[in-house]
Amino acid sequence: MSADLFNNPHVSAALYFIDQGHYLFKYKKDAGQVVSKNLREPEVLAAFTRSGTDSGWLQDGIMRAGNSSRGNWFVYAVEPTKVEIQIGQGERMTIPIPATVLVGIGHTFHLFALAARQFHIGAEVFAAPFPNVYPDGRICWGQNAAPKADAGNARSVWELFFRAPFNGDLAQGKSTKFKDDIRKQYALLAGKKNYPVKTLVSLRVDISRQIEKLTGIKR
Repeated sequence: MSADLFNNPHVSAALYFIDQGHYLFKYKKDAGQVVSKNLREPEVLAAFTRSGTDSGWLQDGIMRAGNSSRGNWFVYAVEPTKVEIQIGQGERMTIPIPATVLVGIGHTFHLFALAARQFHIGAEVFAAPFPNVYPDGRICWGQNAAPKADAGNARSVWELFFRAPFNGDLAQGKSTKFKDDIRKQYALLAGKKNYPVKTLVSLRVDISRQIEKLTGIKR
């Protein structure tokens, strides 16, 4: 194992990358005193670029946003609401849906559901109860081209998903009551106030860990 170069008399400071997602900065003061400070990404960025950063005004619902080796990413949460959907090429209806979380990374988007009414970091993650979503939450856009992930377009991407017709693709495994086709459940929701969250299918992970897995960023 090589010696720590910080001990070299010609080195006055060093930055260490910690596997818990932060950084350790060490520097030498007069009389040989060593000072250590824990830093996070924005502070390191400001130090190396000699400038500050500003995300700008973020729209309501943005829980987190950043960038990683996988590209720009954001986490957008919507509380339980009602949406208008289209079944195949025919019937349109308005139904209640549970709380949803949209995670965008690069040009890839994942959609999940929560049984909780509000987003919190320990909330259990459930399969989004909609067709056009793979078992891992990744959205299948079909012929539509999804835009690049950006916190500023989170709402428009979320709305784009619900404007697409809900056909039979990936309609299985989204409900404990209608395992073969989630669309059968929609007929029971017309005129209802709330989505029956007891029928959601758990992915057995909390939202914090799910976000870490997708973005590669730990906190």
